Formats: sequence, C-alpha cells, structure tokens
Amino acid sequence: MGDVKIDLPNESKHNTVIIKDVVYTPELAFTLISVTRLDMAKCGVLFKNSTCTISYPDGKTMGMLPLLNVLY
Repeated sequence: MGDVKIDLPNESKHNTVIIKDVVYTPELAFTLISVTRLDMAKCGVLFKNSTCTISYPDGKTMGMLPLLNVLY
C-alpha cells in the first residue's frame, strides 16, 4: 500500500499524477486503476470512441487512454 506516481497520456502531452493510498504491485506489466476509487475521489471516467477519458473533480482532463488490445 502507498502512493503511486503514474504518467497518463493526455493528447500530445503526459500528465504526472500521484494516486494516494492504493494497493499496487510494481511487478505487474500493466497499471490497473480502479474506477471505483476514481469515483470515490470525485474524478470522472468516460468510455467513448475507443478512448477512456479520466477527469479531475473540477472537470479538467487528467488523461486520455486509447483502447489497445482490448485494454485501456
């Protein structure tokens, strides 16, 4: 458990985000983010047009993740 720093793609740039109080396994090949935890943190998640858009509570875009090999 702890805080994890991740880089999220956001159109032509990347946003570095710290996700607090999470369970994580550094050995995993992929970063898994709980939609439930994002909701609890008042963030928004929208799945549309093969893109997952995550927004901060104020509505600004945190990251845009394209669909790749059935995963966002």
